[in-house]
Amino acid sequence: MLMKVTFPVFIFEGQDLSVFLTAKDLSDYIEWYDVEDGIFRGFDFTGRHLGLLVDENKDVQCKILEGENGNDELMRRVRTLLRDSTPPIGISDNENATKAVAVGLFVERSRTAPTVIQWLKSCLGQCRRR
Repeated sequence: MLMKVTFPVFIFEGQDLSVFLTAKDLSDYIEWYDVEDGIFRGFDFTGRHLGLLVDENKDVQCKILEGENGNDELMRRVRTLLRDSTPPIGISDNENATKAVAVGLFVERSRTAPTVIQWLKSCLGQCRRR
């Protein structure tokens, strides 16, 4: 059974992070030849490991990899980036709030600012209800 990716997704290239709100944003930004070189490590919003693949049109897509959930690794990497930023960003105990801050800081700007703000408001509203 093919599992649905929960966007936004977090794509690491070494220690650098890019966040993508949609599959189209990911495909428009990531180069197919970099995917074939295997330089990325990806996670969906729930922390599941992502595999990046290139289709016959050289478009980049992502899929959930089976196996252990990578949320602990994702949170460790995001918290390190936030802690090491200049100035350092405060880190919440709430995982979704921490992820939302990372989305706001690292989302690739192919989307309009109102879309990012709308997504952040929605996510933070869900965090408050928990």
